[in-house]
Amino acid sequence: MKTSKIFFLSTLFVLFSGLTAFAHGPSTSPTTSPSKNQTLATQISSLISDIDLTSMPYDTQRMHIEFIVNNDNEIVVLDVSDPNFESQIKSRLNYQEVKTMGVEKNKLFLIPVSMERR
Repeated sequence: MKTSKIFFLSTLFVLFSGLTAFAHGPSTSPTTSPSKNQTLATQISSLISDIDLTSMPYDTQRMHIEFIVNNDNEIVVLDVSDPNFESQIKSRLNYQEVKTMGVEKNKLFLIPVSMERR
């Protein structure tokens, strides 16, 4: 189980480090720097690292998490592409304070997540 968590966290970190934050329409304000994205990815991966993977229908599962950071600097999950994990991810991420400073508020972020059960 520890190996699958390490693999999951490392996969999430690699995917998120190459993440481009998507927003509707072109952004005229400065975007979050890659180091801030990596710090935010690390925080998110630590928050969802203890998800129960026994309900996964396959050994490998890919999904996207769509969220914003509100004016109170909290994560608000808007959508999880896999309904099997939606409630678990939302319960761990929603309204958790973002510790990374300078993250753009009310901007739509899309994170690709890959999990593997071992």
